[in-house]
Amino acid sequence: MKANHSKALFLSVFSAFVLIHAGLAVPPDDILAAAPGYSPTLNFKDTYSEKIVTFPAPRPEPGEPREPATHDVEPKSQKITAKIVANIKGFDFTEVADDMTVSVSIGAFAATRTLSESNEALKKGGFPAGGKKASYTLIGDFQRPDRPNGDPGESFQKKVGAVTFAWSDALLTVTVTCTDIVAAGVSEIAASTYIGLYQDTTTAVNKPSGKAPIPPDEISVRVTFGTATGSNLAVASGTSSTSFKKFGSDAAGTLEELFVQSVKLSGKAGTAAP
Repeated sequence: MKANHSKALFLSVFSAFVLIHAGLAVPPDDILAAAPGYSPTLNFKDTYSEKIVTFPAPRPEPGEPREPATHDVEPKSQKITAKIVANIKGFDFTEVADDMTVSVSIGAFAATRTLSESNEALKKGGFPAGGKKASYTLIGDFQRPDRPNGDPGESFQKKVGAVTFAWSDALLTVTVTCTDIVAAGVSEIAASTYIGLYQDTTTAVNKPSGKAPIPPDEISVRVTFGTATGSNLAVASGTSSTSFKKFGSDAAGTLEELFVQSVKLSGKAGTAAP
């Protein structure tokens, strides 16, 4: 038994030696870790904004004065984009099959799929042999405005983005685009964390409208490609803005004061200073 174990160990070490010296790199333990000839690409943007919605008053009865419109604040569609480039040199591509799992997570956003769920597999009845790309469409659910008679508008769907994994023999590129995360039913990256940051500044006491810088913050990034996995950090920064709006007047009893928020967040590979 000892002899067989020693022989197996020797063959394993010898095989690794042959692969390395034949120019066939052993897969890295972490496909997002910096390595000779490779620096991780971890870029993203997350944009949150709000809008003022006006609600006209009902038509008054004859001889009655018209009441003023009222207002409220609602979120606009929140957008995210991301690009990650991972090091998969040495990956065993015989793993690439219908049941292979791919995934990406950036902050709160996460997507996990099998290759059989990709557009390429659905089109061909299975993931194509030798395929180098797996794309997944993000579909948003929407509803048209109510009809004049008060009936609800019809619901409909449309494409609002995609998650794509594309690879060569050495690199895996993951891209994420989504123009409306709420409609698509996916999570943001991190923008809502910084809503109202300006209002916490001393300047906001006398100047309710303005913007505040977002201090550098670390956002976790993780990628899975079959048995290959990687994790790293992206440093996020940006601005958090507040716009103060007034409608009506205090004297008339119609005063409305609203704060409209927006956040522009972006990130890239690195670590935040302590």
